Amino acid sequence: MTSEKKNVKESLFKHAPDIEPQMVEKNDTIWLGIAGAGIAGGMGGMVISLLEAGFIDVICSTGAQVYHDLHFAFDLPVNPIPALCDDDLLRKHGDTRI
Repeated sequence: MTSEKKNVKESLFKHAPDIEPQMVEKNDTIWLGIAGAGIAGGMGGMVISLLEAGFIDVICSTGAQVYHDLHFAFDLPVNPIPALCDDDLLRKHGDTRI
């Protein structure tokens, strides 16, 4: 990323604390975009808190986020699997790499 693009993004980002209260006051629809390993990394509780407090109206998410969320909701096991482990062997044992 060029320093010019980085500066523009930083400039826009620093206004977020001022913009969010205005969005709530005007009853705007507030979207949360989630990508990456957020839910698997422990963000699920934070997202729930934001939803319950009315800070988020809509979530736009990758399929992986939904998979992780449902995985935890159904109390399915999560086990660390070495990167070099054979996926076919995992499936034969009933495991799935996420």
